Amino acid sequence: MVHGWYAITAPAHVDEAMTWLLFSSRGPLVAWTFYAAPNNHLLHSLFTTVTNWLPVEPLLAIRVPTVLIALCAQAVLHLMLRRLTNAFATLIAISLAIRSYPLLYYGYVSRGYMLVFFSFVLAYGATILVMRTGDRRAMLLLTLSCAMGMITMPSFLHAAGLLFAFASLHVPTGNSRVYRGSLFASGVLLVIITAAFYLPAIAMSGLAAFTSNKWVKPTGRMDVLAHWWPHFSSTFNWITGTAYGFLVVAVVVIGAWLTAPSRRGIVLLNVFLLTGSLLRPCAHGGIPCERTWIPDRSDRVCAALLIRPVGCMEALEALDGHCDRDRRSSSA
Repeated sequence: MVHGWYAITAPAHVDEAMTWLLFSSRGPLVAWTFYAAPNNHLLHSLFTTVTNWLPVEPLLAIRVPTVLIALCAQAVLHLMLRRLTNAFATLIAISLAIRSYPLLYYGYVSRGYMLVFFSFVLAYGATILVMRTGDRRAMLLLTLSCAMGMITMPSFLHAAGLLFAFASLHVPTGNSRVYRGSLFASGVLLVIITAAFYLPAIAMSGLAAFTSNKWVKPTGRMDVLAHWWPHFSSTFNWITGTAYGFLVVAVVVIGAWLTAPSRRGIVLLNVFLLTGSLLRPCAHGGIPCERTWIPDRSDRVCAALLIRPVGCMEALEALDGHCDRDRRSSSA
């Protein structure tokens, strides 16, 4: 409802104008193969070439996919939380997620960020299933959701790599060799799907269009160390909507660990994602621009957005359980 209102009333942004001028208005072949710097979120651009035929204003037409994907992301997040906890904790947790500024803003802007978040929610849930059961259907879901994220933005590779790495380390009970073999086959399938999708774009725009981003260049380890904490602090503040963003995330993670021993594997997954993203700038030798915080650090942003509802879910479920026991005790 809110996303639809903003999609109708909010003025166009520069990147949206470029999306329509360069990709949406020029048909699916151009949208698929013309990679103008990192500005073309390929899968999203392809979706907009379809909705561009709707009998509405061009700006609203190219925002339709984002609004629909935002609704799907919220529905999948709700279903995932509901499978993990009770209705009370799910309601509060999903409310915290959907009211956050990133999900409100990128829930109507015609860019691929919401598609990245949707892909990560699916991949995150699939990783939990893989951790618990080792089921091959869950691995296929993990593969397809990561492929959707990567064909939207190549930088989703960071998130996919961390999810697959954690799944390979957190082996469920059973034959670890068969499990890791199936997971490796899923990774190979992911590479094949992604490569096949990007081949036309590489053929038309060249490989350098994907590998040489002139706006994000290594600046050296000392520069990274100097700007590392200010960058992450401001990013977490933006995500959580408070001046103590990282503290909020840390308290929620610790609270989830203490109140939900049976689901510590999920907490470890969150810690693994955040730790990996915190350390990666040192490996890259550069700090990304603030406005690129979703595509360049999709694992950190999506994990932080999910940690709040998932972590609060654990604490709220424990609180609700204590309240139920107190009510039963008082009635007795």
